[in-house]
Amino acid sequence: MNNTYYVYAYLRKDGTPYYIGKGHGNRAWNWHRNIPVPNDKKRIVMLENNLTELGALAIERRMIRWYGRKDLGTGILRNMSDGGEGVTGYTHTLETRAKLSKLSKGRTCTWGDKISEANYGRIASKETRAKISEANRKRIVTDETRAKMSASRKGRPGKPNSLETRAKLSLALKGRSLSNEHKAKTSQAMKEYWAQKKAQALHLG
Repeated sequence: MNNTYYVYAYLRKDGTPYYIGKGHGNRAWNWHRNIPVPNDKKRIVMLENNLTELGALAIERRMIRWYGRKDLGTGILRNMSDGGEGVTGYTHTLETRAKLSKLSKGRTCTWGDKISEANYGRIASKETRAKISEANRKRIVTDETRAKMSASRKGRPGKPNSLETRAKLSLALKGRSLSNEHKAKTSQAMKEYWAQKKAQALHLG
């Protein structure tokens, strides 16, 4: 039996992840309690492979924290725990928590690119976009939810970046030249973004 572990995601039809998990063997394709497995297997995305169990737990926890949980009002995932424990309700020792934290720090994440790659070329229908827009307009965020969202983002990489990180980003971007194709795509994306914002403002007004 293959004892290496991996971290996987289940994607909605609009391409956003609704569940992050760790497993080995056929775990990602098997029945989950309270979590439906996508009928379209293309919406099961392998995010990280060839991991130890401890490494998989650490990455699972980091991803769940990144995307947030629906039950806590902090994000979009249907996970019912923060991950990293293997079994719901299990509590790690301080030593194990320290090891999980150490494994997560300094790791370069590729899972965002993999989710993006899985969605490449996928265009949400007008009906889907309308439903998402309508759901967001009706969404009421309570003070309690805002507090939870704020707490979940504390210490989150890039929220906000430290002065040292900003300096490194600035240094990395110096001398970088973008292709005309990339510039055109960026320009078009920004035009569509602001056109959508203007349409929403007119609708709300």
